[in-house]
Amino acid sequence: MAGIKAPMLETMYSYLHDNWKLNTKDKLQPLT
Repeated sequence: MAGIKAPMLETMYSYLHDNWKLNTKDKLQPLT
């Protein structure tokens, strides 16, 4: 079960993280 959940959570996190960066790129300049 953990072997299935871990990659799913990692993929979801990466997707949301990339989405957040794309959505906020024009409105809010990141520190990096």
